[in-house]
Amino acid sequence: TFLNKAHEYNRNNIPKELSVDIDVKKAIDKLEIMYLDDDEKLIYENERKIKLDKFEEIRTAEFKGIEKGREEGKAEGEKLAKIEIAKNCLEKNMDIETISLITGLSVEEIRGL
Repeated sequence: TFLNKAHEYNRNNIPKELSVDIDVKKAIDKLEIMYLDDDEKLIYENERKIKLDKFEEIRTAEFKGIEKGREEGKAEGEKLAKIEIAKNCLEKNMDIETISLITGLSVEEIRGL
């Protein structure tokens, strides 16, 4: 019976028993789109495209942010590992220039440890 009376329904006029069904809500949204005239459909499609483009921009920015965070975390971890190696080398009384060659840390960084 839903389809027989579908033309009577819209977002603001859904029987209570149907309003809880997500699929019915989606169907009513689709019907509303189907009932749009050509100008209204063009406006709807343009607005929909803008929303989808914005969503994709956000998703891309989030992905780039996650990747940047991973890269920064990896670089920080590598730096901490080099510092730990340098500290161990200093404890073994290795000369600073050799430690610098091994770790890639500057002589000044090593002296600061």
